[in-house]
Amino acid sequence: MKLVIAGVLHVLKEGGSWRALDVPGVAWETVYGHFRRWAKAGLWDQAMQQMKWHAGKNLGMIDSTHIKVHRDGANPAGGQEQQAMSRTKGGLNTKLHAAVDGRCQPQ
Repeated sequence: MKLVIAGVLHVLKEGGSWRALDVPGVAWETVYGHFRRWAKAGLWDQAMQQMKWHAGKNLGMIDSTHIKVHRDGANPAGGQEQQAMSRTKGGLNTKLHAAVDGRCQPQ
């Protein structure tokens, strides 16, 4: 059961697909099946309510995403370093981070 919970939390945290889940000794179908059963039973809603109650006003969310730079924006004034652009396998990219509080206000 510990591996199933670890698998569910990994997929939810990383945002990956269930089929890409690689937990030794547990098939992805097993992990997904438990997740669906628990979701239908309302377990995740109960868990989130408990976490929100304990977090109070300090509840916050952080998210990040990669943004591909269009070729027209590849030569900004001041250089690419000033705009936090760098090369990756897919080309020129930058990364955006956002942090919000419990009322979805930027922190």
